[in-house]
Amino acid sequence: MQTKKYPYHPPYNTEVGEAAGILRNGGLAVFPTETVYGLGADAFSAESVSKIFDAKGRPPDNPLIVHIDSPSMLEQAAADIPPLAYRLMECFSPGPLSIVLSKHPSIPEIVTGGLGTVAVRIPSHPVARALISASGVPLAAPSANRSGRPSPTSFGMACSEMDGRADIILDGGDCEVGIESTVVSLTDSSAVILRPGAITAEMIRNRLHIDVTGAAEPSDIPLSPGTKYAHYRPDAQVLLSARMNDGLLYGWMDRFAGKTIGILRLFPEIMSEDGGEIRIRLDEIHAREMMTGTRVIERAFYSFEEYARELYRAFAEFDRMGADVIIAEGVEETGLGRALADRLRKSSGGEWV
Repeated sequence: MQTKKYPYHPPYNTEVGEAAGILRNGGLAVFPTETVYGLGADAFSAESVSKIFDAKGRPPDNPLIVHIDSPSMLEQAAADIPPLAYRLMECFSPGPLSIVLSKHPSIPEIVTGGLGTVAVRIPSHPVARALISASGVPLAAPSANRSGRPSPTSFGMACSEMDGRADIILDGGDCEVGIESTVVSLTDSSAVILRPGAITAEMIRNRLHIDVTGAAEPSDIPLSPGTKYAHYRPDAQVLLSARMNDGLLYGWMDRFAGKTIGILRLFPEIMSEDGGEIRIRLDEIHAREMMTGTRVIERAFYSFEEYARELYRAFAEFDRMGADVIIAEGVEETGLGRALADRLRKSSGGEWV
């Protein structure tokens, strides 16, 4: 397949219109959202949606999220919509929140993995919403990566994953959130988070004053994307560490002698203003690299938000640099940390160093 790739330049109307035409004619379009880049197809067309599964190598029982441009489009995708769904959308949409609802009869079962429910969200990225509006239909769209790999959060990553697999790829810059949307299911007066994301349990609880709980252990029937199969894994082996310091790093350099080690660390130690401590540290690491034949590459993050936004891009960068193993610092599972810990667990298979 010959893929058209369009770097972003305002006003971008022609490119969005071309992508909308491709979607209306049964093709696949990669487009940016605030969370990750999506691989979209007409959600009403089972034949079009089947191409998503082929392009990604995605298991057929893994449901997709349906993207709409406004609450007025919700009734095209969902049925028997409870009032709480509209309250959630009023508070958090457009944005990184997907709500599981009874599916509309027009949504084919291939979209929902055979379930009677469908996850629906309104992305906040202007290119995504313009594309949905121009297409005139809801778009079924998982992340635009080969199944099991990290989701693309930049145009370059999306092209690397979907060149030759999608008909068109639209650039929208780097994604602001960097991890997939929160997915919730509803009762009359409470919410269950099936997949954590940037919209946290605390945010929902504080805004709507309802009970919010986490999902039970994943079952054989995935109610949400990202809950059953291996996900978010780069080429390098990912291992988790409960803490991060140079003493541990030197031990890992001995353990992985001769390999390239990628380090993802949070809240690194504050160095002296004159940079002296930094130079001493780098000299020590370089000396140990020479002794062990090991190469160390590092990324440091100063907040959970930055860690989440840059995680998949760091994976891609380390893969390009030839990392054999990536050691990522674990995080406290509060607020956004729950979503970040979830992605780290799935990318590592729960393996700790």
